[in-house]
Amino acid sequence: MSGELAAGERPSRSDGGRLLYIDAIGGIAGDMLLGALLDAGAPLEDVRAGLRGLGIDGLDLAVERTQRHQIGAARVRVVAPHRHAHRDWAAVCAVIDRAGLPPRAHARAHETFRRLALAEARVHGVAPERVHFHEVGALDALADVCGVALALERLDVGAVACSPLPIGRGLIGAAHGVLPLPAPAALELLRHTSTLGVRIAPVARWELAREHRTVSIAGERIAVKIGRLAGEVVNVAPEHDDVARAAAALGQPAKAIWARALAAAANELGNPAAAV
Repeated sequence: MSGELAAGERPSRSDGGRLLYIDAIGGIAGDMLLGALLDAGAPLEDVRAGLRGLGIDGLDLAVERTQRHQIGAARVRVVAPHRHAHRDWAAVCAVIDRAGLPPRAHARAHETFRRLALAEARVHGVAPERVHFHEVGALDALADVCGVALALERLDVGAVACSPLPIGRGLIGAAHGVLPLPAPAALELLRHTSTLGVRIAPVARWELAREHRTVSIAGERIAVKIGRLAGEVVNVAPEHDDVARAAAALGQPAKAIWARALAAAANELGNPAAAV
């Protein structure tokens, strides 16, 4: 996704859309994000209408109200025909292309599956064009990705920033059999998140090479930690104390300042993926 903010700029409709910050305290999944975007004001019927463009008979969204820890939320379930297809990257692209999505939603859906294809290719040691999606090639995954892209478009979101993701441990059943958590392809994707390290045992941790930079948000200086793996930037994390001080000085929420500092640092590094 593109549209990161330069230092000191505020998100608005005139600079390409709003900035969306995802506080992924419990992780993130397609149905979770789509439900949150619907709660944020994305029109359900517009998303449904866009998904009908995929040309899949019986594909729909079922939405109901639920509670998690006494907090109300939208719960989204994809209603799809009872068939599971292992689609390759080209087949997934063809489904997206025929959907007639708005240009920005179309680009976001394609970019999501491009990143998934590259991650799967690295894990399996094959060319991206030979990757066969299993779980993420199913109809519900296509609906989640395209539904989120449509919801972002209706909310006029120009850029997305995400908090560090919690990393679980254990085992999970998948199309390739029983896999460790994080699953290998998910772990490959985490190279582009704000995780400064990956714990592989209670007493071991792979550490990234770190450096520090400073960005300016509306005149407030914020230190930012940069994490590198084999010379490649894989993490950008603003310093909490600086964010809190800047938020108090500017009278803005700390999360908003954190997201703007993240986007500004990623822009300086020429690595927009760090702010997605």
